Amino acid sequence: MQTNDCKFFEWHDAELPPFQKACFLRMKAQKNLLEEQLKCKSISESLMSERLEIKENELHQLKNKIQELEMKENELHQLKKKIQELEQNVHNHSRRLKFERNVFMLFLLVLFVSMFIVRLDSGKCQLMLK
Repeated sequence: MQTNDCKFFEWHDAELPPFQKACFLRMKAQKNLLEEQLKCKSISESLMSERLEIKENELHQLKNKIQELEMKENELHQLKKKIQELEQNVHNHSRRLKFERNVFMLFLLVLFVSMFIVRLDSGKCQLMLK
């Protein structure tokens, strides 16, 4: 005999046969199991969505880092190109200075030889070859 809180109705249910009772209990256990599985599934989905959000944030940060590194690489490439240009300019300047020095040395040699020849011709150095 079962009574509700309102005490208006009273039920007199007979006990279920053992086969029906076993089926009912099995279905009730399956329902509880499915509810637990559904809770676990919803919890795992929320965890996965959090992990996905974290991974997306990490991916976004890594993409930003890649862009930053590419910009730095471009800067380094430009600096390397400028250094090569400066080295080429220094090399060209060095070659020009070396050429000018050689021309100057040749000029001095010609000057000294011409002075020597002029002295020989003027008779001031009569026996320079002794």
